[in-house]
Amino acid sequence: MIDAGPDTVVVLDTLRIALTPSPGGYWPEIKGILTPVLTGAAAAVIATWLAMKRFRTQKYWEMRLKAYTDSITSLEKMHSALDADLREVFEAKQMSDEERDHFRKKWKEGKEEIRKTRRIGALLLSAEALALLDVDPLFAEVTRGIDIGNWFEIADNEAAVLSEVIKKMITQAKKDLKLR
Repeated sequence: MIDAGPDTVVVLDTLRIALTPSPGGYWPEIKGILTPVLTGAAAAVIATWLAMKRFRTQKYWEMRLKAYTDSITSLEKMHSALDADLREVFEAKQMSDEERDHFRKKWKEGKEEIRKTRRIGALLLSAEALALLDVDPLFAEVTRGIDIGNWFEIADNEAAVLSEVIKKMITQAKKDLKLR
């Protein structure tokens, strides 16, 4: 026989009372514990899902904004290169070879950036915006019938095309990105 002191008897009585099911069984106690735990877990899962969805949407929008910004910047590079050449003719001054090389480099960079954007842009830009970036057919159309030696008229027409494409691209970007 085990000799139980008064402290042991109190502990055993407490355990017996705690382990004796209430008239409804253990379910009310379990339900009281599980309800807040399950509610909290469900709320955490839903909040996480919504936060991730918003994050992905926001990141996609930011990437689209960058693609439109890069496209417009590339068109602007090309336009400023043509504009510099045209200003040289209008002002009847000669650009240095370094300046001319600088602007030709800007033109080529702008052209190459537009090509890259058109390849990658299918993921981010609308079909309308991609069509606007296809400036080569527009250049061919506005320079058709002009003598190749008439560089000034060709450059002036191409600058006008670029100016119009930039305006349309900005309008399209505002529409696609839902800006004012």
